[in-house]
Amino acid sequence: MYTVSGSGRIGHASGDTVTASGDAIRIRPNTPHDYGTARGASGWELLWAHFHPRPYWREWLAWPEAASGVGCIRLG
Repeated sequence: MYTVSGSGRIGHASGDTVTASGDAIRIRPNTPHDYGTARGASGWELLWAHFHPRPYWREWLAWPEAASGVGCIRLG
């Protein structure tokens, strides 16, 4: 998921990760989660994609983890 504008909330076993414009979230398969507009935010514009990574992408997807199975990086 990529936050274009506004603020989102990704719920996971450890609590919530709140996103801001420019944040990208990677959720590994079989990771329990839910998501929605962050509390108090006026909206959340996001882009998302489901994909099957090729083996050589693993290094590119080794993002810092906000929680088990939930990676987060700032792109913008």
